[in-house]
Amino acid sequence: MKPELFPILAIEDDPTMLKVYNAVFKDYRLLTAKNVAQGRSLLQSEYVRVVFLDLSLPGEQGMSFLPELRDQFSEAQVIVVTSDGSAHSGVQAMKLGAVDYVVKPFDKDDLKGKVDDLFEQDRRNRLLEAYTRAANETDRPLIGTS
Repeated sequence: MKPELFPILAIEDDPTMLKVYNAVFKDYRLLTAKNVAQGRSLLQSEYVRVVFLDLSLPGEQGMSFLPELRDQFSEAQVIVVTSDGSAHSGVQAMKLGAVDYVVKPFDKDDLKGKVDDLFEQDRRNRLLEAYTRAANETDRPLIGTS
């Protein structure tokens, strides 16, 4: 799957961090939101596969948005990116549905690698679903008899 097919959403209020995301993910379709309300709106109108979620946002906090992301936008994989490096917030974010927790400042290549891995995992899952559907639609067994 080509990365530009499905957008990445960065919910981040820091303009410097948004520039970093734009530089690191220049080959991807990157959407940005400065708060949860804007992020929610984009998620309702776009088929987003990966979300970078800051925990400290104006208005609604990122941590309180995680359950809604998990329940309403389950196709999106959430990576929490925050300056709060406490173990407690990391564990809480993972319990609420984040697939990863990254502390700022982060290694740009490492973050890009995480996203590439998520897209590859998504590609494999879609292939498996297609094979399963095809197997269920055929009258012949996929494994022969002897």
